Amino acid sequence: MIESKHDGSLAYVTINRPDRRNALSSDACAQLADAIEQAAKKSRVIILTGVGSAFCAGGDFEELERFGSGKAKESSEGLYRGFQRMIRTIRKVGVPVIAAINGHAMGAGMDLALACDIRIAAQEAMLGQVWVRVGLIPGTGGAFWATMLAGPARAAQMILTGEPIDAATAERWGLVTETVPADMVMPRARSVAEVIAANPPGAVSANKLALNAVIEDGYESALNHAREAQPQRFASQEFKDALASMRKKN
Repeated sequence: MIESKHDGSLAYVTINRPDRRNALSSDACAQLADAIEQAAKKSRVIILTGVGSAFCAGGDFEELERFGSGKAKESSEGLYRGFQRMIRTIRKVGVPVIAAINGHAMGAGMDLALACDIRIAAQEAMLGQVWVRVGLIPGTGGAFWATMLAGPARAAQMILTGEPIDAATAERWGLVTETVPADMVMPRARSVAEVIAANPPGAVSANKLALNAVIEDGYESALNHAREAQPQRFASQEFKDALASMRKKN
């Protein structure tokens, strides 16, 4: 589900589940966290992307259904072990991670992109904090990232309506660094990565961690709140009904 390769000082980590629009299970999240950790040991910059038409569609429906049918403690531990470890790993590794957003990024997929240090998005991409539509709250830091990057009013609009926004709007709101044509996403991400990699690696790492230190308490609070509150949402009938409806549409 997760592929890694190295090219000189750069590493590429790719979500390879195009048949599921790169949706993530807890296991896939753990694999992604492992891949990021390993890539950070051998590279100066990591580029994260997806295969096919989507960057990441969010959580895998089949596992979400299991969260809904299980005990609250089990869903909390699953969320923490897989999904939240993935986010924490991106923030804590000592090399920058660039999200090459090749297509739609929804729910946990949008949070995954926002957790990266730099975000290059295809003009055709859509980004959505769609959690409320399935009766959930942002479980992977979305409330924090949206508020920090876009401001509280726009964060509230995204999170409370659940309506996706296009890449141009995301750039205007500060959620992505820049937008480019779809065929230029990876070349542009590589170009930015090469500029970063040309700088002294110790200084790059120190500067990334300095930036991270400014916001660490905020995203940790968001993740910890989600860990406590999300299990009750998984247990709600609202979640079960909404997920069943979405499964029928897909």
